[in-house]
Amino acid sequence: MKRTKIEWLHNKRDNYSRYRVNGVEVESKTKRTKMCAVTNKMYEVVVDVEAAWQWMSNGKLIQDVMPDLSLAEREFLISGLTPDEFDELYDI
Repeated sequence: MKRTKIEWLHNKRDNYSRYRVNGVEVESKTKRTKMCAVTNKMYEVVVDVEAAWQWMSNGKLIQDVMPDLSLAEREFLISGLTPDEFDELYDI
């Protein structure tokens, strides 16, 4: 099985971060997108790759590594429910 190699690249002068995964550079942001079953509109959350990695792979709490996201955005990442789907499901 091939081992995944992830390198963090940071350019202080231009203030951007990128990652190299097995030699291929990727952006420092990623997004999760889903069609909302209630509104039939696309719902999207953009997150920092490093924060997502800390949450998913290193066991950090999502509210600690992504404090800039709203509660609804964090819930979407955890459960996959858009805010409108959550409200509909729990009759809020």
